Amino acid sequence: MKKPYRPCKRIGCPNISRSDYCPLHLDEKKKEQQHYNKFVRNQKHVEFYNSKEWKRTRNVVMMRDNHMCVKCREDGRMTKADVVDHVIELQDNYELRLTHSNLMSLCHACHNRKTKREQKKRERIIQTERKDK
Repeated sequence: MKKPYRPCKRIGCPNISRSDYCPLHLDEKKKEQQHYNKFVRNQKHVEFYNSKEWKRTRNVVMMRDNHMCVKCREDGRMTKADVVDHVIELQDNYELRLTHSNLMSLCHACHNRKTKREQKKRERIIQTERKDK
């Protein structure tokens, strides 16, 4: 069964495709992702997320949370989790990376909301530090 056609995710592109991007923009997106992975992403974190320790711990946490999103369950909804998230982020305390109490199962939407909140909080801290100098 084939996926339905949908608009290319590239802003302003009128083409349709069965994948996220039309053939014209697929290579461009891959190059952007390769650049991000090579120059922007923290390589220490990449190695950690590819480790056997992380994969084992992630599975244990998913089983602990019954493969359900912790945040959705708090709100009375039952949503399948697809991400194991660090409550205290790796960049804030790398030592807690495999601590079960610092990990929770989240659905993609809840994970994105939490990540956005953390980014805004981090930006406010940086702005405050700049003002204090």
